[in-house]
Amino acid sequence: MAPAARATIHVEIHGVDLPGRSCGPRPGGGTYEDIHVGLKRGNDTIELVAGDAPDATWQMDVTVRETDAGRDFGGPFISGHRDDRHLGLRWLGRGPAGSAEVFRGAKLRMIDVEPTLVDQALATGRMLVGTVVLTDEHGWPRCARVRPPAIGWSIDRS
Repeated sequence: MAPAARATIHVEIHGVDLPGRSCGPRPGGGTYEDIHVGLKRGNDTIELVAGDAPDATWQMDVTVRETDAGRDFGGPFISGHRDDRHLGLRWLGRGPAGSAEVFRGAKLRMIDVEPTLVDQALATGRMLVGTVVLTDEHGWPRCARVRPPAIGWSIDRS
């Protein structure tokens, strides 16, 4: 088998409609306070943005590999098994003792991105942009697999 062809695309996640700085309920009662959202990188959460910010933006590079089994994604910001590769956002709040704790996470699955958009990003070098609504239908921080209309993917035209 020949080695897989590799290329890099530039990705931007633009979060809108953040939920605020507190959220409940916590397990056992109470609320999460001083909420922030950040980008998952391995076991870390980086580039934290306050939950009441007007918006949030993260940029990263993602490796795209063309293999005999199809397209695959990699890099330090990609998590999951081959059929569930995704970018992750994590929600942190202050626990009762004052320490930061992760209480929710959101998956932005690469398989949900239209392949033609990835093709355009590869061909033009333009950024692939995911715009995600960060407040769910209950007014809480969005979590789990994020699907349209809560996320839309496009190519940056600037």
